This record gives sequence, C-alpha cells and structure tokens, in this order.
Amino acid sequence: MIPEATLRKVRSMLAMAEDPSVTEAEAEAFTAKAMKWISEYGIDMAVATAKQPTSDILTDKQVTLPGPRAMAKANLFCLVADAMRCKALRIPKRRGQGDGTQTVHIFGYASDIERFTLVHASLELQMMNGLAQVTPPPRASARKYKTAWCVGFANRVAERIESLEKTAQQEAVPQEAQRSTELVLMDRNRAVQQRVASEYERTVTRRTSVLSSGYGAGAAAGARADIGQSRLSDRAALGR
Repeated sequence: MIPEATLRKVRSMLAMAEDPSVTEAEAEAFTAKAMKWISEYGIDMAVATAKQPTSDILTDKQVTLPGPRAMAKANLFCLVADAMRCKALRIPKRRGQGDGTQTVHIFGYASDIERFTLVHASLELQMMNGLAQVTPPPRASARKYKTAWCVGFANRVAERIESLEKTAQQEAVPQEAQRSTELVLMDRNRAVQQRVASEYERTVTRRTSVLSSGYGAGAAAGARADIGQSRLSDRAALGR
C-alpha cells in the first residue's frame, strides 16, 4: 500500500492545487508534484520488488463499469492502465446479452494497480463531467461527436500520464542506475504480458473511426485535465 506519509503529502499538495486563490500555473505545479510522488512510489516499488519479489505481487481483477457511456469508460480505463504499467482488456458481451455495462480485466503488480486506481477514479469523473458540458456543433451527430470527444480525452490523458511516468523514472533514479531500472521495468512488463497471455490466448485490437472535430475537442479537454485531484484520494475505481 502507498505509505500514509506519502498519501498525506499528496493530499496536502492537491488541496493547495484546488484552492481558488492560487493561479492556474500554481495549481498545475501542485498537481504535477502530487503525480510525481505517485509515480516515484511506483519506481521505488519496482526496484524493491526486483530485490525482494514477495514485496509486490502480480495480480489481476475484473471490474464492471456501469453506464452511461460504459464503452467510453472502458476505453479510458484500458488506456490509463497501459500508461501506468498495467494491462487492461475489455471483455466483449455476447450478442443479445448487453446490459449497458462493460467489463474490463486488469492485470499488473499490486502497487501499480493501486496507483492506477487512484488516478483513474478522478479521470473518469472528469471525463463524465466534461462530457455533460459538451455541445456538438450544428449538423453533427450528437452521439458520434460525444463518442469522439471521449476518445480524444482518453488518448490525450493517457499520453500525458505516460510522459509523467517516464519523467519520474528519469528524475527518481540516479543516472548510473537508469539502465538497471529500465531492465527491471521491462521484466515487470514482460511478466504482466505473460500473465495476460496465460488467461487469453488471443486478443483483438479494434480501430474505430471518429469525428475529427469531436476528437480534437476531447483531446483539448484531456490536455487540461488534472492528473490527480482530491477526488483521487476519496474514491476508488476498483471494488466499487
């Protein structure tokens, strides 16, 4: 589990980021610092596990995401999981058995799934709140536009998180230890992929065409999204 001392620091930094008296630049700096601590914790756990394998176990869990927009939620879930060194797959429904929900299966080391849970909870809420304020342009299909908006949001957020993870690795590890840390992370990724392969013989990647205008608006919103807010310490995506 994330140490209580780290959680206190993260919550304190995020509380300052949400203070209406701070500037936007200050809020972004506070939020980035909080995410940096969360990412550094992931690096520390990866290195520690390489020395003591029992300190962080490889695990998996299925999660059911409710509607509305369950498909969009599943896409966000999978992309953010991948950005945080986990792997998540959407389990398709059999024809005629759709109930408005989507089930995803996440694989990863316990510490990475814990980190993912914190971040994902906030991002899903931000996506749904942002979507509620979206007004499709004239003549555009509202359904297609909003679908594209969600895809753009999820992709941009995942790109930002992946960048922050790489930055945390570079800053948290001494230069002389960079290569060994990269190997540790590669080994962890390989173990996760092997765990996935042991559960699913075949996975399918589907490409979906979306409206460029909706995608662009969603990506812009994803670029503005806070990667870690006070909500991130109050809600959990797994086990809801």
